[in-house]
Amino acid sequence: MKTINKFICAISLVVGLVSCNRAEFLTSDFIAIGGTQLRVKDDGSTLEIPVKIYSDKILSTEIAYTIAPYGDKKENQAILGVDYTLGDDSGILSITNDPDGVSDAIVIIAKDQTGTVQKNKKFKITLDSDSIMDENIHASPVMECIVTIVDTDVTIDMIYGKWAKEGTGESLGVSWTIEGVSEEDLTEEQLELYPDANLKIVKGSVMMADAFEKEDGTTADLTSRCDIFACYDSDEMVLYIYPSQRFETVSFTDGDYDLALDGFNQNSGLAPADFNFEPGLLTVNTDNYFFLYTESNGKWSTNYSYLNAFAKGDKIVKQEEE
Repeated sequence: MKTINKFICAISLVVGLVSCNRAEFLTSDFIAIGGTQLRVKDDGSTLEIPVKIYSDKILSTEIAYTIAPYGDKKENQAILGVDYTLGDDSGILSITNDPDGVSDAIVIIAKDQTGTVQKNKKFKITLDSDSIMDENIHASPVMECIVTIVDTDVTIDMIYGKWAKEGTGESLGVSWTIEGVSEEDLTEEQLELYPDANLKIVKGSVMMADAFEKEDGTTADLTSRCDIFACYDSDEMVLYIYPSQRFETVSFTDGDYDLALDGFNQNSGLAPADFNFEPGLLTVNTDNYFFLYTESNGKWSTNYSYLNAFAKGDKIVKQEEE
């Protein structure tokens, strides 16, 4: 049988104020970009991002801005001239809050890549506070914006279907059927627990094949006795499985335990199991575990004993329809 492990760490919920760098304004005259997280489709769409002066006086200024790829991985970074162009590439804006005046905006034109499946890509726009021409206008906390170019060819229904993985050692095969979710699929309690659920691993899916060795020397699968709910984030192209969904009961020498497929965060404890998605492939983003749950006084909890499930980088592949 697989080895049972246990996290040796301090699990605590930190309650209190978190300090952060924050500008302290002695005036109401400031400038800000019109959003911190914006999206534009990769079908030739245009995104116009305003920059505004907030003041009870009529003020005007020029301000410079810079644009740079954003993200840890190059394949997720949007490149100027490749993935998008600018309506004006001068890098300088003329801004006024005069109702009769005209202000520039940052205009993003996404390249039309309809029909080409690729990942969502991002870049960052930063207003240069040092370039503000009027000394009475101050920089606000909102001087940066992350823009996501959304791949319109990647849709959630691409995740529907059968998925399988073959492996050795601690990461063994799976056989999942993934379907969409409607409100009728969830109880009132589940709607509260999983408010953004839009996918489910269907009851009867093999969460891990050959997970246990039985007394007769044969092996047993971990098979879900219920639907397991998940959320696909189309912006990040990540599938999250909600934690603490007990899908199977297993017996050990010290008793019976329920299992749930969970991620783990050193600071906060249980976390969603997460998988990066690209058409035909789910890649494990962080290590996942089958945590052991017990019931006490009508409540289920885990002491963080676990079985290894999937390691970061493991891949689950969509199967061809028969």
